[in-house]
Amino acid sequence: LNDDESDLMRKYFQWGLMCVHIYIRGLTARKDEKAEPFPSASSKGGSSAGSPSSSSSSSSSKDKDKEKDKDKADATATPSAVATADIKEILDCFAGSFTVLDNFNFRATVGRQIPVLFEHILASPPLFGIAQILLANQNVSAVFADVLLSYLTS
Repeated sequence: LNDDESDLMRKYFQWGLMCVHIYIRGLTARKDEKAEPFPSASSKGGSSAGSPSSSSSSSSSKDKDKEKDKDKADATATPSAVATADIKEILDCFAGSFTVLDNFNFRATVGRQIPVLFEHILASPPLFGIAQILLANQNVSAVFADVLLSYLTS
């Protein structure tokens, strides 16, 4: 890579890492929001237990509440599985884009960004998947391990 291309790859790694971090945080926040129970009708100031409409339809409202609880449980179970799959896919795509670089260019682009990667991993542990993918790839594994160990021992 020439200097401009190398600079572009460094920026792609730095900004892409930020984008992946934000994306993962958004998925996690969305999962947490769906995991929280919804407020009941009585807490919103709905009809009281003494009203005529609530006494005649109490059994049907209980059935509806059970269905809502089941739907909430399904909604909270599904996003975590979907979010995990999305996170894995986005990490695979992002890290995979650097595995095609030769050793010199990998060291020049990704190697210089190890402190940035380390800080993002500390802030968002799922980003450790990037390091795992780079270590598992035989094309860049030795160079990435060398750069990572140099950073960690300094």
